[in-house]
Amino acid sequence: MCHRAVQLPDELKKIPTILANCFPINGDFPCVVPDEVQAGEEITTALINKGYRRIAFLNLNEDIIAAKGRKQGVINAFTRHGLPLSNLLIESVIIKQDDGIERSISRESAAKIIDSFKPDAIICGQDPMAMEIYFVAHEKNMVIGDDIGIASFDNWGSIPELLQPNLTTMALPHLQMGRWAMEYLIDLRVDLVHQHLPFKLIKRDSF
Repeated sequence: MCHRAVQLPDELKKIPTILANCFPINGDFPCVVPDEVQAGEEITTALINKGYRRIAFLNLNEDIIAAKGRKQGVINAFTRHGLPLSNLLIESVIIKQDDGIERSISRESAAKIIDSFKPDAIICGQDPMAMEIYFVAHEKNMVIGDDIGIASFDNWGSIPELLQPNLTTMALPHLQMGRWAMEYLIDLRVDLVHQHLPFKLIKRDSF
């Protein structure tokens, strides 16, 4: 399930309850969620530290929590390193259509972004999107990790290691959130904490 806001029945207040990977709309339950801002800032900083200076961030639907936080993190990294924001392109490329279905960027749109903005690195909102960018880069005879760097989020299943070269991505802290939530209950805590846990950078060979 995605990081999101939820509303729970008051009956759950009668028993020990904590939310994992979501948070209460009214702030009336404790929760543990991924630190989306940290993820965006860390992956961008890793690219900057490798010498990349012109970066396109192909974001998720900007209505969702993950997209907002990661966008802020990417901007934070540019600001912290004193880089001009004119060298940063941020586009929401997973958009909810009129029929309610979310659709990702097309290869044609991705190719236009590469041709017009000429990034030396691309950050993808999720690993399946990165897979599409790999296809576009290969079609342009670009060497990933040399001509262009590619990074992503989620560490989604087998995708990062199936791609060649293997994809560097930020892993969601699913295991850590589950453990943290269980320890909260075992410790009999009652504080209304809104805990953020960091993603983990899984460094591979895509930049």
